[in-house]
Amino acid sequence: MRMYLRWLSRSGFGAVALLSSAQALALEISPFVSMALTFGGDTLAETQVGDPKLKKTESIKAGQFMYFATGATFALPEPGDWEVQSSIGYWFDSVQTGGHELRFRRVPIDLLLARSFDKSWRVLGGLTYHLNPERRCTLDNCPQPSSAFKNAIGLVAEADWLFGGIVTRVIGVDEPRPTKLWVGVRMTLIEYKTTDVESSRYSGNNFGLTLGLNF
Repeated sequence: MRMYLRWLSRSGFGAVALLSSAQALALEISPFVSMALTFGGDTLAETQVGDPKLKKTESIKAGQFMYFATGATFALPEPGDWEVQSSIGYWFDSVQTGGHELRFRRVPIDLLLARSFDKSWRVLGGLTYHLNPERRCTLDNCPQPSSAFKNAIGLVAEADWLFGGIVTRVIGVDEPRPTKLWVGVRMTLIEYKTTDVESSRYSGNNFGLTLGLNF
């Protein structure tokens, strides 16, 4: 917990300093929120759900289900079609049954370079760093014990289609501009390693559908 607080404190001070310096340089900063539905990755655990007679099972995977993020894009001054996008998020897969849960979660930090075309679509690529991946089980009969994973680094590629929206003001820019709503496809290549002595490895490679909004 202390480590989290220390990291958040440093991140908060860093974000404030970055915003202040960006304002001083009149950089165009546009905050955003996004979510994604992802598919893929190795199976981490599987459990039986519902009526035991039906023998129905569900699993959690290393690259699957819901991803939420918030961050900002920083427009580069020249040649004008390039942006840097950074974000922090929460990514999880979960199976709930009988008031208990089987879950895999992590905190991704992305740093991507984006190139827009005709202001209607863009491509992005860069790095993602996943903090504190964890498989947790609170079921009565856990198929596998809870386990922690090492922080992991991976690659991200994304393509988005952009749509205009409500006119808003952007930090450091005198003139208003439309918001950007986007939908897209995203691919992540990453591998997770457990922290135990055996250091089991799981592929988290996945693809997903994204939805986001720049303010």
